[in-house]
Amino acid sequence: MVTHSAAGDGAPWAEVAQSADHAAMLARIDQFLVQHAPPTPCVVVDLATVRQRYQEMRALLPEARIYYAVKANPVAPVIATLAGRDTAFDLATDGESARCHGLGIDPQRFCFGNTIKR
Repeated sequence: MVTHSAAGDGAPWAEVAQSADHAAMLARIDQFLVQHAPPTPCVVVDLATVRQRYQEMRALLPEARIYYAVKANPVAPVIATLAGRDTAFDLATDGESARCHGLGIDPQRFCFGNTIKR
């Protein structure tokens, strides 16, 4: 079932919300780039979007234990943002393990899906 917006334009609510969220994210990223002018190339990750997407996944999978593959983006702010929730962490290297330990994450939240590489 699809619920359409009250504006009568036929757009589903989810698409309208996603569009507004996307615009807000781009505005935050643009503001960051103007203020900080990092050297390029660079990757900018919007932590508000990380939190929002985590909450969306949590709402869809309320009984699941959600694991974040640290290899996907091992920067401390992303890991710390997810550590503030009930996220568990999939680790593949000693460096990933050290980074999570250094952020004070309980090792009970770690999973070693791969053999630790040295």
